[in-house]
Amino acid sequence: MGIFEVLSEAKIKEWLSKPKTNTAVPLKKSEDEKPEKTLESHLLDDIKSLIIKASQEDKDERSQTLKKVNGLEMQLLISLENEGQRFMAKKTELIIFNFKQSHLFKSD
Repeated sequence: MGIFEVLSEAKIKEWLSKPKTNTAVPLKKSEDEKPEKTLESHLLDDIKSLIIKASQEDKDERSQTLKKVNGLEMQLLISLENEGQRFMAKKTELIIFNFKQSHLFKSD
């Protein structure tokens, strides 16, 4: 056995013989704290609020707002696809479609 191995073994035995102290303190979340929202959740919230806004606007303003909605929707769906969440992208697309139907084409 070489000198390096002897010294390494001695250090390991010394380290193992030391009393272990638990320095890691587990993080405790408050029950009131909400989990942080993902980028996708924020995008979906923005899309929904723009759809609601568009439902209250006249034709020209509505067109501009819906262009923003389409841009955000594409960004959201591409983000989900890039993360490999194809099922979630399809489900989100359906959610947005239904939200548009219920807010933009409601019968008064």
